[in-house]
Amino acid sequence: MMAKKMILRVFSLLVLFAAAAGAPSSRRGGGELYRPCFDSRELAAQAGSEEVVLVTASYDYRGILMNWLVAMDAVDDVGTVTVLCLDEGLRSFLRSVALDCVPCYARGPAPPRGRNGHIWYSRVKALAEVLALEGGGKNVTLSDVDAVWLRSPRPYWGLGDIVASRGSFPSWAAKEWGASLCMGLVRFAQSAASFVEDRLLPDFHGDDQIALNTALKNAGLKWRGGGGGDELLEYVDSTEVDVGDTANIEPGGPLKVALLPHDKFVRICDRPEDATGGVVVVKHCYTAKNVASKESSLAQRRLWFLADDWQDRIPRAPPLASDK
Repeated sequence: MMAKKMILRVFSLLVLFAAAAGAPSSRRGGGELYRPCFDSRELAAQAGSEEVVLVTASYDYRGILMNWLVAMDAVDDVGTVTVLCLDEGLRSFLRSVALDCVPCYARGPAPPRGRNGHIWYSRVKALAEVLALEGGGKNVTLSDVDAVWLRSPRPYWGLGDIVASRGSFPSWAAKEWGASLCMGLVRFAQSAASFVEDRLLPDFHGDDQIALNTALKNAGLKWRGGGGGDELLEYVDSTEVDVGDTANIEPGGPLKVALLPHDKFVRICDRPEDATGGVVVVKHCYTAKNVASKESSLAQRRLWFLADDWQDRIPRAPPLASDK
């Protein structure tokens, strides 16, 4: 669990802010091919507050993770940040600066879609477990490590049981609805726990974004006032929240789904910014999926908040008690 004061203490020497920076498918279960890579007890221990933000990273992405944490530290009311570490290198690095994470190392042979399938399945399984924690589940936001939070999205969280940023993948969703739900930033209320366990996980076949959109389609999701036929949802030109409902098939009744406006939750960043009015909440700029491209994209858009020598500035901490 990472408290705000801990992030402040560790990263106060690292930040170099830019002047303009503001602060339908088979129902065969995914578990037949994929196995979660974390210890459930450790995950539960690090999911502290009512609102949990779950992020996943490896050692190669340590700079992007640190940059994300610095940005998060400037945002109010985010809840508990829980990191899934995909290798021992990142966990050792975080522990060296008095932070921690939940180990999540891929187990078993690589499935058909490669190691990423293990990672995405584990993220969805971790989501399911935190939503359904004994003694009171949590609300969980999944965030990619390059989805930079500039303001708190909390005012939007009450708009649905599932609240997501917009994407264009899978292509069938973009064609049928006009836009898809993007797993780079999506919040699940505790009321969506049974949907995640009974529908999202069984619809997982290697990619979590395909699984979410497919599960919602299979649950009868209909958008109010659009998202079908000749009237499609807007993607990059959207300025309003779009709302839809599943069929009445969940234990608690239909689920309400909210799709966030692209001008506030930006995915395609190579567009004029004057239309946003300076109130962008989260920027998750689409770029090639490798470290160099992501770091370059963040720097180009003044979303890189670390000094060039940030690794040399880190105050090293003594070993944690559990390491002695």
